[in-house]
Amino acid sequence: MKKKYILAIVMVLIFMFLAGCGGASDTSSSSVSQQAIVKDDILVYIGSQDDPKIGDLYMIVEDEERKRIASNVIEEAFVFLGNNKALLYVDKDQNLYYQSAEGERVSITNEVIPYSLVVSEDESAFAYLKGDSWDLYIQHIVDDGVNDRIRVDSDIYIGAYSLSMDGSILAYFDNKNTLYIKEGTESSRRIASNAFDAYVTDDNKTIIFLNDKRELYIRNTEEDDNRKVNASSVGSAIISHANKNIVYLADYNFTSYKGELFVLEKDESPKWIASDVKRFETYELINKFYFINDDNALFYRDIKEDNNTLIASNVYDFVPNFTNEEVLYITDDDTMYLSGKDQERKRIAGNLVDYTIVSDILYYINDDEELYLYDFDNDPVKVASSVKYFNSSENGTALAYYNENKEVFVLSNNQEEKRVIKDADKYSKVYISNEVVFEKMLGLSDLVGIWENQEDNIFMEILRDGTLIVYDDEVKGEMPIQIQGDSETTGGLEGNLSQAIMQYHNGEYTEHDNDYPNEYTYLFYVDMLSNDIVIVDGDRFKRVNRETLNKKLEEFKERAAYEVKVSKVVDLGYDLWQTWVEIPAGTECRTGPSRSSQLIGDLQYTDTWYVVDYHVDDDINLWIQIEIYDGYTYDHVWLQYN
Repeated sequence: MKKKYILAIVMVLIFMFLAGCGGASDTSSSSVSQQAIVKDDILVYIGSQDDPKIGDLYMIVEDEERKRIASNVIEEAFVFLGNNKALLYVDKDQNLYYQSAEGERVSITNEVIPYSLVVSEDESAFAYLKGDSWDLYIQHIVDDGVNDRIRVDSDIYIGAYSLSMDGSILAYFDNKNTLYIKEGTESSRRIASNAFDAYVTDDNKTIIFLNDKRELYIRNTEEDDNRKVNASSVGSAIISHANKNIVYLADYNFTSYKGELFVLEKDESPKWIASDVKRFETYELINKFYFINDDNALFYRDIKEDNNTLIASNVYDFVPNFTNEEVLYITDDDTMYLSGKDQERKRIAGNLVDYTIVSDILYYINDDEELYLYDFDNDPVKVASSVKYFNSSENGTALAYYNENKEVFVLSNNQEEKRVIKDADKYSKVYISNEVVFEKMLGLSDLVGIWENQEDNIFMEILRDGTLIVYDDEVKGEMPIQIQGDSETTGGLEGNLSQAIMQYHNGEYTEHDNDYPNEYTYLFYVDMLSNDIVIVDGDRFKRVNRETLNKKLEEFKERAAYEVKVSKVVDLGYDLWQTWVEIPAGTECRTGPSRSSQLIGDLQYTDTWYVVDYHVDDDINLWIQIEIYDGYTYDHVWLQYN
């Protein structure tokens, strides 16, 4: 099963191809109608204390009132259906449920593979994997709930399947990289072998895909044969919703991320546009587009014309404004401009950090953490200050952000912002529809306390002031630390080694040089499994109380005192070894270095004897072995040295 998860991750990475991740996009009547539905719902997820990856999902309604919509949900294993305010989710027992806006919950099936759920863009269909054989199923959402599930195939990887926009076609790859499509109740149709990327156009009439040699093919869903495009080593491609043109990067260099840009008009030969293109964006049924080459020069091209038009240089990012045939672009000094083929550029903002377009409105943040909106007609307007992060809903109709006070605001329908959450820190995650706006990160406060690793007999104590104290049977170590959270339960522990101090239980003391007092260095990866269990670089620690630590510290100190005494006696034995030592008469002589060994007798007179060996027993008594000569032979005996 572990192998399948690993392969599934690989499939997710290579499946990101023709649906637009190659840097191309376009508009159509279908996408416009989809965006008419404003998705501005705010959801919050609260992980449980025992397992933060299992929790409850709520919808925020008026005055930050929480309405629970699902319990025991696996983190991120859900899809909110914004069109009708319903929910699909997988619970901790791997049961899949559909919950309607009215709160009615329908059990769909069990043994669902977490994170395998995929929903069509119009939210009419969903697919998922189930059972030990990873069976692929598809179901449709109807007015009165969910219809019966249809088994499609088995042994399918996560990410190796996708639904058309209207959910009527399921495209998927089997474990031998054979591409199939499934329509309704009909049997799956084999499209091609040795394929690994595919995209079904929004009109469901065309499939474009790559084979294992990255050669581009087209398939009309109403025909039986594939058409090979004269293109090799394709890096990215997109087809118009009207099945009119395909634009793609061929001869793609996956090291330098650039290729030759071509346009293929229906039933014609590919038309070369430009070389060394790194990214392109297209619109108007792929008749016009913008692209950047490896010199970071931004160009405009209408395929009805013969030449490319230079728009700007030193560009590292851009996004077309499809409405006005303009383009927003960002130069390497983080300045954003608006321009077009035959117009002067207009400076929009400097010191840009992030941006997004929501309902034809540009929102951006500068390095002063100020949020602005720009409607492409008037000057930018400041919306908020101290903004830490923003995100838009999946269909780009609403935006949410949070500020330094952890307040969450929503903007939609070009209306004024509305505060929906006063303190986001109360929640594990905050979503606008299905997109994360705020995620609580693992922090110092989560780890404050005393932790024991029983296997290695080590304790660590983390104080609220950011001090880490480590105890073992030899030393007490102390240093300042900070936690860099990756998620609510994971992160990196960084320590200031220059300020580290070590106090040995035997009284010795060391302090590191303080050359770089403000520098913190990554030390450990931390994974908090629950409120009481944490994994530090693979070692398991359990939260304990002060009494347990104090008891163990007394044992450490007793052990240290014992070892100090042993060390002193060992040093004495070493000093006596191979020297002449005076031993008084009457001292007992034994066969071994312990009182349980056989008694030989007593020394008859006081004399100096040569020490040939020494030993310290468990009671810290020093025994020495001397050499005795009785006039005939040499013998060795042990005696306790006082």
